[in-house]
Amino acid sequence: MLGKKEWAPNTDRLVRSAMSDERYCTFILDCLHEEQFAMTGEELHNFWDRASKSDLTVAQFIEENRNA
Repeated sequence: MLGKKEWAPNTDRLVRSAMSDERYCTFILDCLHEEQFAMTGEELHNFWDRASKSDLTVAQFIEENRNA
């Protein structure tokens, strides 16, 4: 396709606003690949709830959750 660009996440975007785009949710989980397997359904729900209320950027949120 002519002119079609590959999607690249803006990791400086606030994570709470990025939550409306499924690509960001997938990106975040991919970055935390090992950690996501350790989450129960309730923990995953709480994870996204925290993200939706966070003042962190996508990059900061990922880093914070890597160290959690």
